[in-house]
Amino acid sequence: MAIQGVEGIEAVQGSSGNADIARVFQQHRRTLRAMTDLDADKSGSVSVEEFAAGAKTKAESGQAPKHSPEEVFAELDKNGDSALSFEELAAIAKPAKSQTQRVLQRMDADQSGGVSSDEFLAEAERLRARAEAQGLPLPERDPAEVFAKLDQDGDSSLSLQELSALTKAPAPPPPPPGPGQFMKQFDADKSGDVSSEEFLTEANRMAEYAAANGLPGPRIPPAEVFATLDKNGDDSLSFQEVSALGRPRPLSPSERVMRSVDSDQSGGISVDEFTAAAQRLSERAAALGLPTPTRDATEVFGSLDTNGDGVLSLDELRAANKSESEQA
Repeated sequence: MAIQGVEGIEAVQGSSGNADIARVFQQHRRTLRAMTDLDADKSGSVSVEEFAAGAKTKAESGQAPKHSPEEVFAELDKNGDSALSFEELAAIAKPAKSQTQRVLQRMDADQSGGVSSDEFLAEAERLRARAEAQGLPLPERDPAEVFAKLDQDGDSSLSLQELSALTKAPAPPPPPPGPGQFMKQFDADKSGDVSSEEFLTEANRMAEYAAANGLPGPRIPPAEVFATLDKNGDDSLSFQEVSALGRPRPLSPSERVMRSVDSDQSGGISVDEFTAAAQRLSERAAALGLPTPTRDATEVFGSLDTNGDGVLSLDELRAANKSESEQA
């Protein structure tokens, strides 16, 4: 999908979802940044000399181009006026693929534009084998049933729209009750603290309600939760001890990177998100007079993407941080 300038952004608003619009605006910002960086004389267009100067700067920072600046310029200069307009420059800033588009590209082995039942089952088997090798929980649902449910039009092929149901982020869990609400719910005898018996009674009641309504039950046994909260070991929870329940756990360095770089909140970092973040850091370093990275961002991404699926997972970021800590 090539979006050209402001006109392209206005056109996509009437036909695309919020995620598509967000990606188009990201492309628009990248184009605007490129125009600002390259248009040295602020004429509103980029000459071949300005374009070549920008290419030279990138080459000096370790981003060696595959083609000469003159060849790239000639390809972009569609109207042959020896100047690149905003719309022509936008052809470089291709919008990042959504998570659903990446899933389609990975599953669609025959490049037909849709995912067949065989392709879907092959991907499911690959993911199952990986989970088994890593000791992770295996999926309980039959992949054939999942395919049939996703195939809304019954054409035995999953379109991009049908696949979006797979990558749709689940609704976030409800926030834990505040200390006051917790005490009111668990402190049955209104004594001002919660005994282990009161805690387990209410926790079991909640678990039974969840099971009866098809909701997920507690991941940690209630007795372990109580023991963790009971800091002074007096077999009861005070208001102060319960207050610790709602305090957020500090994020690890890998989690902070994931939160800041994963712009589409997909749970993984694509190569476009990674290179965009690397570009921001490089620009910030240059503005502060600090050394800029010499390695190409895509090369660094490839070294971190150990399973080669085109997405950096939290586990891969943790492994990279661990390796750096060991080398330090």
